[in-house]
Amino acid sequence: MNTFLGRVGISIFAAGVGIAVSNIGLAASMTLMAMFGFTLPTAVVLLIGLAVVMGVGYVVADQSSKLKDKIWGS
Repeated sequence: MNTFLGRVGISIFAAGVGIAVSNIGLAASMTLMAMFGFTLPTAVVLLIGLAVVMGVGYVVADQSSKLKDKIWGS
């Protein structure tokens, strides 16, 4: 039971980190585009946002899995 709660706790924490980092990444990418005066079609901006969110999600999930494997084994 403790192992399950620990793994779930790490997953919940990783989800929170993913949300925060995704928001920061999206804000930074959109701010940089505005600072440099890029005017892009809406679809391109949405694809950039999608790529940022997917990239952050992949990295956070991967690191969360590695941490759980180090603590409890594979």
